[in-house]
Amino acid sequence: MIMGVSMIVLWLYLNARTKKQKDNKGSVIKQACICTICKHEESKICLQQKCACCIIMKEDTIIGHSNNPLQ
Repeated sequence: MIMGVSMIVLWLYLNARTKKQKDNKGSVIKQACICTICKHEESKICLQQKCACCIIMKEDTIIGHSNNPLQ
């Protein structure tokens, strides 16, 4: 009984965490790109063209967009 309850709690936690990550990608697409190298107006274009100057990657997966002008 205890193991069943703990598995359900873990499943709910992981489900909420993945939903939060998906919501973050939606907010990244709406951001403006202020990179001086690629000069795109929206981060959506950077993500589509995979600009190396302002995309944050983990291994082969794009995980975000950086608006840091000092990178």
